[in-house]
Amino acid sequence: MPLLVTQADYNIAYLYYLRGSYSRAIAMMRVLASILKIGDAYHHALLQFDLAGTVSGIESECGAGELAQQGYDGFHKLGMRKRAQKCLAFSAMAASQIGRAFEG
Repeated sequence: MPLLVTQADYNIAYLYYLRGSYSRAIAMMRVLASILKIGDAYHHALLQFDLAGTVSGIESECGAGELAQQGYDGFHKLGMRKRAQKCLAFSAMAASQIGRAFEG
């Protein structure tokens, strides 16, 4: 049951993001990240990707690329290539925005 509650809370956090309540969405997503890391690899990777997208629009050097990279790692381990590629593309865009496009 706790995992289902966490997944529902993830959906609520995403709805806050869609409504424009970014700070509330980010706060909820950061709390949920540690819980989902243990219990649900798919939702943890998805949360990292969504959190990267949320914080990248607000803070310039917020670690959005790192969050997207964590999402990539999670989806890659799960064998979800299309979602992993989206995360990798987002990571590259985040690196480009802060002037690190050509770092290896």
